[in-house]
Amino acid sequence: MRVLYVNKTRILARRAGFTLLETLVVVILLGIVTSFALPAFERSANRSRADRAANVVMNDLRNAFSLAERQRKPIRIAINTAALTITITDRATSTVLVRRDLGASSPFRLSNMTSSRTRVDVYPNGLAEAALNIGLTLGINARTISMTRAGQVRMN
Repeated sequence: MRVLYVNKTRILARRAGFTLLETLVVVILLGIVTSFALPAFERSANRSRADRAANVVMNDLRNAFSLAERQRKPIRIAINTAALTITITDRATSTVLVRRDLGASSPFRLSNMTSSRTRVDVYPNGLAEAALNIGLTLGINARTISMTRAGQVRMN
């Protein structure tokens, strides 16, 4: 501390603020803590994205059965694993009812998608032509969605 003399009275001047060294130590410590926390945060965000993508796909598959019953027309579910898209169309007119992008330009940013079939038709009587399995992958997070011919959709 510095000592100031005013009218022969001794006053101790207090130091205000932080030194450059103290500030650098705090910044370095924050950087170290952040470097440990960032990978855990990224893993958590990827897990959340994979779960949301699986839930959206499950709802789209259920929606296809509902659309077929409401419109009393066959509906086609087309899966493009290369483009990471799912398209639901009216089979008779080829009108696109729902198009879901799951790739890098979407909020889900999936890295890979697999499917047991490239297309499945859903009929107004509530049955599909075949069962369907869709695998979604984002980093180390993988989800599998199964759809039965009767329209039961679940995540494995």
